[in-house]
Amino acid sequence: LTGAGRVALGTDIPAVFINNEEIASQLYTLSSKNHDLVWRLPLFKGYAKSLNSNIADVRNIAEGSGYGGAIVAALYLAKYVTEGTDWIH
Repeated sequence: LTGAGRVALGTDIPAVFINNEEIASQLYTLSSKNHDLVWRLPLFKGYAKSLNSNIADVRNIAEGSGYGGAIVAALYLAKYVTEGTDWIH
């Protein structure tokens, strides 16, 4: 996830995934105030299908092109977060 985020944004702006809009807003405010930028990438559920498996509950690596790797990795992590839990990665 970190490597794919760096490919997308470079080494000076960390990619973050957040499932809560209020927390995202707070993070952006603090990030800007402290001159420590972050950039939110989407948890685009359309990419989750690349984690489907005929053998296991879920693949731990995406099937297919490898594009959207940071998003797919975040969707993989999201599968292990209890429903209703706010998280940032």
